[in-house]
Order: sequence, then C-alpha cells, then structure tokens
Amino acid sequence: MRIDFPVILGCSQQADPLRLPDGMCTFVRNSRPNNGNLRPMALRSTVASVPVGRRSIHRMRHSSGTAWLSWTQDMVHVISGFDREDTQNRLYFTGAAGGPRWADQTMAIATAPYPTTTRPLAVNAPISAPLLEIDDAGVSDTTETRYYVSTFVNDLGWESAPSPPAMIVCKTDAKIRIHGLEDAASGQSINRRRIYRTKTGTSSATEFFFLKELVYASGGQEWTEDGTALTNDVLVTAGTTTLGAWIPCPSDARFLTKLWNGMAAVIVGKSIRVCVANTLYAWPLDQEIVFADEPVGMATWGQNLLVLTKGATPSLITGQDPMSLSEQPLEGLPFNGACISPHSILSVGHGVVWAGPDGLNYYGSLGAKVLTAGIFEPDEWRRMGPENFHAGQFEGMVLMASSSMLVRETASTDVTAKLGLLVDPAATAGAFFIDVDGDVLHKDPITSELFCLDSTTGNITELQRNVGTYYGAAVAYSKEYRTPSGNLGYCRVLSKHYPVAVTLIGDGAVVDTITVTDDDVWNFVSGIECQSWQIKVEVAAATSTRPPQVTSVHLADDPMELLP
Repeated sequence: MRIDFPVILGCSQQADPLRLPDGMCTFVRNSRPNNGNLRPMALRSTVASVPVGRRSIHRMRHSSGTAWLSWTQDMVHVISGFDREDTQNRLYFTGAAGGPRWADQTMAIATAPYPTTTRPLAVNAPISAPLLEIDDAGVSDTTETRYYVSTFVNDLGWESAPSPPAMIVCKTDAKIRIHGLEDAASGQSINRRRIYRTKTGTSSATEFFFLKELVYASGGQEWTEDGTALTNDVLVTAGTTTLGAWIPCPSDARFLTKLWNGMAAVIVGKSIRVCVANTLYAWPLDQEIVFADEPVGMATWGQNLLVLTKGATPSLITGQDPMSLSEQPLEGLPFNGACISPHSILSVGHGVVWAGPDGLNYYGSLGAKVLTAGIFEPDEWRRMGPENFHAGQFEGMVLMASSSMLVRETASTDVTAKLGLLVDPAATAGAFFIDVDGDVLHKDPITSELFCLDSTTGNITELQRNVGTYYGAAVAYSKEYRTPSGNLGYCRVLSKHYPVAVTLIGDGAVVDTITVTDDDVWNFVSGIECQSWQIKVEVAAATSTRPPQVTSVHLADDPMELLP
C-alpha cells in the first residue's frame, strides 16, 4: 500500500480534502508558484528606504537613474504624461496633500525625502472680468459691440480658462484701455497673460480671437490697444460648450488613471471626469460621467475603462475621445461586483481584478468570473480581511498582500501574518501564500519588478524571482488520502536539497515528524494504524547556490514499495 505526493499545484480550502486532485494542497506557504515542486521563494532584498510612516511609493525614472518618491497618504496614484518633448520626466498624481499635483525630476529629487517640491496641477482662470474704457474714440461712423477676456499662461505654456467677459460699445476703429487685470494665484509660475477679443459684428462673447500676449506683471496690469490686429487664432480654453471651459483638476479628485488616445481620468464624488486629450491640466465639466453608486476605483485594459463602485454593478467606459465616451453598466454579472478595497484594483493586461465581498473578481477579455471560486468559501474569503488587500502582479500572477492576513493552515490552526495571496487570473488551479514585508506594493511598469514597502520601518524590498543565494522556509500540506486501516510507516523524499522535514498526519492527528537528509527510505514511528493520511513537507531557510526543490514525497507500509 503506497501513496504519493508528486507535485504542488497550489492550495484549495473549499473542497473536501479527500476529493482534491493529486497535487492540490490544503495549504502552501512560500513555495514558488507554477513550478510543481516545493521550491522556496528567495528572501526579499532591501533596495531602498523612505521615511517611516509613508503609505505610497513610486519609482521615478530620471536622467541619472531612479529615485523613490513617497507620501504619507495611502491612495496616491501616479502617472506619466503625454508630452513626447518632455525631457524632465514629469509625473502627475492625485491623493497627496494639496490636491492634484505634478513634479519633474528637477523639482522632485533635489533633496531627500522625495518628492522635494511639487506644483499644483492647475492654471486657475482669472476670476474677474477686465475693466474697459475708451482711450481713443476713433472716427468711424459705425459702432460695434466688443467683448474681451483674459487668460493666464504658465512657464510650461499651459493656458487657463478665460476670465468672465467684459463688454463695451464703441466705434469700429476705437482703441480700448484694458485695465484692472487681476493678479494670478501664487505657486503656479504664471509668466504671461493673454487678451482675446470678439471680431467686429460678433453679437455674443462665444467666439474670441487672440489679440495680445503680455509679460505677466502683478499690481493691476493694464494694456491699451495700439493698432494690433486680431489674429485668426481662436480661444480654445473656453471649450465648445457651456461647461467646456478648461478648468483645473478638482481639488478632491482621486485615483488618477491613464487611459488611451492621450486621455486620463479621475474620480470626483459620484462621477469620473476626463481631461482634454493630451492636456492633463484641463478638466472640463462636460467631460464627466455620473454613476448611480459612488466609484471606488478604476483600471484599464486595452481601450476599456472599468469603473468599480460600492454597488454590485461595475460600469465599462469606452470611446475614442473625451466627448464620445459612453457608459455600459455591467448588469447580470454572475457575482457581486462591488469593490471592497480600492487598493486591490489591478489591471492584468487582458482584464481587471479586484477584491469583492465574496471573492477575487475578474472582468475582461476572458469573461467574468470569481478567481477564488473553488479555492475559498465566501466566508473563508471574508475572514482573510480582503478589505485590506493591496494588489500587485508577480510573474503573471495576481498578488493580494496584507500586513495582517488571517488564513487557515489546518482545520484547527490559523495564521495571522504579513502574507500575500497568489492566484493565476488566466488559468486558476490553486492559490499560493507567500511572505511579504508589508502591504504597500509598487510594480515598475518598465521592468515589471515588484516592490513592497514596510511602513513601520520605511524599507522597500524587492520580491525576488529566485535569484541570489538566500532562500526562505517553505511548507506544504498535501490533500488527504484514504486507505484501508494500516501503518504507512515508511517514507522516501526526492529532493535537490536536504534536509527536509516530513510530518505524517493520520486520522487528523500528528503521528510523527522526521528530518530526511537523503533519498533513502526512512521510517516513522511504528504501531500506528490509520485510514486517513496527510503529508506536511517543510524546508527550512537555507543558503544555497541553487534554490532548494522537493520533487515528491512517497509513503508506504512496506519499504520495498519505495525502492527505485
């Protein structure tokens, strides 16, 4: 009589342990996934440190290398811009103190901790209309109604929405003194002011043409028309609709997300708002979509934006430009689509994954499914604390990390620790648990390296792909096996590394634990007869030039059955 523990495919805690397929375990910790063996994960290496108490990190690339930006707020979302001529590696972000911000490498990494300085993602429009008076009445017999507006322009060429219009009736050749031009808000590096005017015969203030650009000066700047002709350059920052003005990103905007075709989106209250294409400082009100339930977060795949809310129905947003975006509520999903952790939202290239109330949800090109169905019961899932999960991606698998994850190791033993849950979104078989150093994750979009921040120490570690010479401890519990009553007292372990600890569990109780040091046949304590068996295999932390690998474990009631 013989039983074999031949391969490790992950764990499942939902099915009866006796009915699990070969290779499926009841618990696996720190074994590298998609390998088939019990192969310990490499120990994490500390790559950088930030101040203690930081809750968000981002690895910034600059002309001399990389630097770590960090914030005390835990919902900072960072994107790069769309300007191909940007040589200063500008980054844009929401969730930090002071509302939406931006920084380039000169500002961000002048002095640690980074970012050193940032600027508002805004060019505020003038609040007051300019004051007008006739300076030269002119000689024409024809009068007209003119409208004037002013705008601010910063050092990057970002232009604000226009001021309220000022109106005057005058002769067609009159020259107007434009004065009372207000001062710009501080901190926005305004260095120019532009004046626009309607053309002769225009009956409203909806079509403005460029008239004059002034070097910015505070203290009641003014300018008098001097014969400068109107150009054919139309004011664009007023937009084409009543709500189309290029106003700044709202101060309470969150979850800044890069889309496609030069677009980006933020969450504002119960809506999302999209910027003017390729213009991250302009967020018109007419480019807003309002939802029935408050959005929690969002993520993209391809040219699809999935907006997840506190309600059970997410929405899919599609379209080629800001004005053509449309919403499709995903009614009829085979699961509760609510999102219970904004940190758990993750784009995986072909879809989006997030923590729901009943499991780890997925929607994308592979359909709609609960990735943890068949692995964890909904009650077991909720015990793990998914509302605290932070998402990352490791070797193509979804990683949900928590600094205090509660998991079931055996029927009578729970473990609470800094753990990560690994699940393959494309071919879900079983799950793997791995040790992590914190719950703040950051994936480098270029190298795909995954980093983890321990907020209590400020240390940033990299989850290694089994490189180096230091490997952690790993453990796996096999499925349960049923045999006629007997004593499976002999054991053989095939491994590329020894020692290996093997615990024999019979009828739900520990029978014996032995330390195997080679591939010979070893024996457990004699005289124990059971009908239900389970194998626990452990590898201690080790220093090795190659990662330890336990290939298989075999039990028998006769040592001859275990010989090669």
